[in-house]
Amino acid sequence: MLVRATHEWNQTLWTFLKPFTWRLWIVIVGAGIYIGFAVAFLEYRVGNPKFKVPVHQKVVMIIWFPISTFFFYEGTYLI
Repeated sequence: MLVRATHEWNQTLWTFLKPFTWRLWIVIVGAGIYIGFAVAFLEYRVGNPKFKVPVHQKVVMIIWFPISTFFFYEGTYLI
């Protein structure tokens, strides 16, 4: 039996959000910010000179750390 294929693509810029619910997205973002705060706290206690900056730069670093960890590869290739 042959069935005619339909090509209905309802893709938008926000299609990548559909696999997860809003509650799960909130948990993912919250966990990322929590990890950023934990890393910032540990780096501050060690005395890292990069954390001797104004508060607004610390907040940007706290938000940027999880984003860069999720989306950028910073290690060496294993293969």
